[in-house]
Amino acid sequence: MSTVGFYFIKKVEVNMEQLIFKFEESLENGFGFSPDTLIRKSICKMETLDLLTLRFQEKVKSMLDNPNVDCSMQYLNHRIQFHFTFNTGKHKKSCFFLASEKILNADDYEVSLLLEYVMKRKVNNRSRLKEVIRKFAFYPKCRSHQTSFYVQGKVYDLHRIFNELNNSYLFGKLDNPLFWRKPTVRMKNYGQSLTVLKNRVRSLKLGTYCLRCNTIFISSILDNVQVPPLVVEAIVFHEMVHSYVFNYVSHSANPHGFEFKSLYSKLPQAKMVKKLLASTEFFEKLKEIYLENIV
Repeated sequence: MSTVGFYFIKKVEVNMEQLIFKFEESLENGFGFSPDTLIRKSICKMETLDLLTLRFQEKVKSMLDNPNVDCSMQYLNHRIQFHFTFNTGKHKKSCFFLASEKILNADDYEVSLLLEYVMKRKVNNRSRLKEVIRKFAFYPKCRSHQTSFYVQGKVYDLHRIFNELNNSYLFGKLDNPLFWRKPTVRMKNYGQSLTVLKNRVRSLKLGTYCLRCNTIFISSILDNVQVPPLVVEAIVFHEMVHSYVFNYVSHSANPHGFEFKSLYSKLPQAKMVKKLLASTEFFEKLKEIYLENIV
């Protein structure tokens, strides 16, 4: 299969500018695809996924043994979104789950385990349930909307950085939402965290990739003139690689395993930034910025 053909199997939501670039590139390389053919292939793939999602929705509904529970599904950005509705007398409750596209091929037993999990019933084979959840990345939709985040930075433009890194190192495949987020630490009591962990930059969450909503959050600590651009780029790229490995390599891959390291090492300043983040002087600078932000 050609490179361009593989691209359109993986890239479901089509950006027209990238689409035009890809078919021009294919013609230059002699792949022989016409623009109309490429557009038809991508649209056909999207229609197929929508159809498969609807069929799987009917399968799940037929397996629900509770008439007070309903389920609807939607294909969203390489994920399948599940919306479960529970009619409990006067009140109606609902919850959302996200899963990878692979779940469309789940067998009846795997689906039944996931439904038991959603309905909070006792599952006898819990070890198998954990395997199925990990296999299909079946998780409750995150509550990122409850956190304080924003798009426009005061010093750095995250989207410009994201686009440059995406095109340079990750084949332009990523399309994650990207936000600045108010700084947090890894313990509820920030004073205790900064005291106990002392010179560990890891105590400050500089970046996060949320696999549940496929969103990247960068701490606003980095949106400061005292922070070098290469540090911001390295943190953004770190989270981008997490997204790439999860969406295009394996849902069950080690978060910082071989696949992650081989991709992250492509960034020239990766080792330099690692040493900088490990230095006491730079940590004190970040800690100072952090304390200014929370006042």
